[in-house]
Amino acid sequence: MTKRIAITELVGETQALQSAPIWLFVCCDAARPMKIFETLKIDCHLGEVTRLVHSLIDTSLAAENIVIASESLGLASVFTIYHWKVLGEIAGLLHLPANVLPLLLLCIGYPAEKPPLRPRWRTEIVFHVDRYRLPAKGTILRQYNKSNTSLVRMGYFSKGVETLAQHWQRKFSTKDMILRERKLRRELKRLGFLPETL
Repeated sequence: MTKRIAITELVGETQALQSAPIWLFVCCDAARPMKIFETLKIDCHLGEVTRLVHSLIDTSLAAENIVIASESLGLASVFTIYHWKVLGEIAGLLHLPANVLPLLLLCIGYPAEKPPLRPRWRTEIVFHVDRYRLPAKGTILRQYNKSNTSLVRMGYFSKGVETLAQHWQRKFSTKDMILRERKLRRELKRLGFLPETL
């Protein structure tokens, strides 16, 4: 329980963390294959980009499977990235070696509510045949307005936020993102997932 307290002190109090009895850090793990290569004395090398991309794919698939398995047991889950602002501290707290990245914090528990399904982009906007096509501005605006109206109706936004655009601006403001990206890049380099020269 002391690690939960330490993690909460690092990332701050959130509803997801407070209400979930199970927390799982789903990690990108390049340390294990690198150790296997070393142990077998085989000539294999995971470059920084390959290491990152392969690890992201494996971790995302594992996380999705955990969510599906949890839901099959009647549990609910939510992915969080609150810990990204303190990646190095979390890695240290969990005694993670170099080349292991705590990518996602998955909170699992019994559902306290059954939230409505959030609006999704129409299939013809996200599914492409033979070539990629960006949607036209009119299509984007129609989909945005439809999604925004639905989210307002379900009370999705926090206090003081009235539109999806405002929600995104709070979440991804240019000034904040530049600072977050700088810190995240530093931590990814330190944890062995980005080259030092990037």
